[in-house]
Amino acid sequence: MAHDHDSIALRSSAVNIGVAIVDTARKESDRSVQRLSSSLAQESGTADIQVARYALEMRTVLNSIEEAALQTVVDATPMRRAVASRASLESRAIEIVLNATEWYSAEEIGLKRNAQAKNPHGIVSRWHSEGKLFAIEREGKRFYPAYAFDEFWQPRPVIGDVISTLEGASPFRIASWFSSDCSYLGSRRPMDLVASQPDEVVAAAMDHAVGPVHG
Repeated sequence: MAHDHDSIALRSSAVNIGVAIVDTARKESDRSVQRLSSSLAQESGTADIQVARYALEMRTVLNSIEEAALQTVVDATPMRRAVASRASLESRAIEIVLNATEWYSAEEIGLKRNAQAKNPHGIVSRWHSEGKLFAIEREGKRFYPAYAFDEFWQPRPVIGDVISTLEGASPFRIASWFSSDCSYLGSRRPMDLVASQPDEVVAAAMDHAVGPVHG
């Protein structure tokens, strides 16, 4: 890294010297044009048009040299850019999924169903093992999305259908699909339609599982 900085510094120094030389050459060129113009004016009473053309061409050449020298420094100097790393993108994706809905433990759901239950998490664990629910594990504990349950805290059948359709997908990928805009559903999120349009949600899952079909 230090070698790269030294290399850039040397290039910058060299180009600065080159720019100074070009600037000196430009000033000398201007003086030469003025002397030539004065000489012709004394001889003929008017400055020859060729002098003006010569001056314009000289300045154009010098400007091109200077711009090329400056561009060399620009090309060699690191540019600060906002580049999202894969880790930051994954962290953002996880944040979106975890904040898309409320999440409940099996025990919390069991108690919502029956506040007097002696084994509140038992029924939810069974539903999970039967493929009716999916959960995201956090710190060794399973959490279930609120949209997976109806008003009586029973698992919505559409959840199991989607799990089956997206067979092999991780719980997080399933949660991500539910909480993401879906083109098949008119850019709506599947999680928002599990109650009102469950069949459409399953169809969207099937479309997602199949992927793009090229004719």
